[in-house]
Amino acid sequence: QEGMPRQQTLLQMFEDCELRRETRIIVPEGLGKNRKVTFVFENTRLEVALPEGYQVGQEVPILVPKRPPLEKNVAQAHCRGHPGFPDKHTIMEPLRHSSRADKTCKLGDPEFVHRYEMYKHLRGKSMHPLLPFTPEADLASKSPDAKP
Repeated sequence: QEGMPRQQTLLQMFEDCELRRETRIIVPEGLGKNRKVTFVFENTRLEVALPEGYQVGQEVPILVPKRPPLEKNVAQAHCRGHPGFPDKHTIMEPLRHSSRADKTCKLGDPEFVHRYEMYKHLRGKSMHPLLPFTPEADLASKSPDAKP
């Protein structure tokens, strides 16, 4: 028997909310011409350019996107409701083939910059867990003779 479509489940709704979190920051004094601000959100340092029209001391809503772990392939990503997200196959296939660089190549060339970005996806450091660590029970507060 078929289950309900994933798009209608609470899991999908919860995941969508976690992948597109919003936070608010206050415009600091001494903002430069590029209007960039660095802040820490959920133990991750982020840098954003504040939109025009906000003055010092005002709250600015900032959308903080998260990226889930890479799916195995495009079909699995589509089934899990991540149709536009990168997947392992799409990243690994171009990396398997060596570059066609000539003698004048440099690490700043667009091809190498692109390959470096793809390798960052594979390291696992650019993904975000959908659920932060949450202990299930406070074991220290339980007495030794308490029953589960």
